[in-house]
Amino acid sequence: MGPSGYLRLAASAGVALTIALALAAPVQARDDEERDDPWMRRSTWELNTSLTFSRYLEPFERVPSARACRNRCVHTPHCTGWTYYDANFMEAGDLSYRLQRICVLGTGIKDRKFGGMPGRTSGVVDGEGPEN
Repeated sequence: MGPSGYLRLAASAGVALTIALALAAPVQARDDEERDDPWMRRSTWELNTSLTFSRYLEPFERVPSARACRNRCVHTPHCTGWTYYDANFMEAGDLSYRLQRICVLGTGIKDRKFGGMPGRTSGVVDGEGPEN
């Protein structure tokens, strides 16, 4: 290989390295941003469980899933727990339909009922979100 062949090879390697570094940099920045995100709180996930709270955070919105309810709590300042009543909830007799797909958020957990609570999913969230 002549001198011009080596220069082309070196230039190609340099371009490839520059592209690789450029592509890697945003990924690292994104990871750092996620770690520093004040909303990065975690929640437990407990099937057939229901929570009651010292203070309820209204409104009690209708949401499509337990995951959506959990996400509402994680992203709501001062929310420390949530209970979701799924679409098949029937434990409140004739009024069950009013609770179906309702997300109840609260702070200060008063009571936690494990098992035997069909149609409900709940969780406890760690830490507090930023102040508004």
